[in-house]
Amino acid sequence: MLPERWDETTLLSLVRLNSINVHPVAGAPYLGLDFRCAWDDEHGYGLMMAGTEVVEIGGADVAALSWIADRHAASRAS
Repeated sequence: MLPERWDETTLLSLVRLNSINVHPVAGAPYLGLDFRCAWDDEHGYGLMMAGTEVVEIGGADVAALSWIADRHAASRAS
């Protein structure tokens, strides 16, 4: 469980980066970050990033789902 109040030292003991996925999508550097986290052993934690913008958060699978990057890039183009 993530403590209600935390600092960098506490968070570093609860989260580990498993992988970085680079998604070849035009428009921005799309990166998926997959974390192991103490508060959800089964699903982990995932971020999809477009540059420095967080596009989506959720389970670790979010980091690997290229359709999330594609959908975001398409919404920026229109």
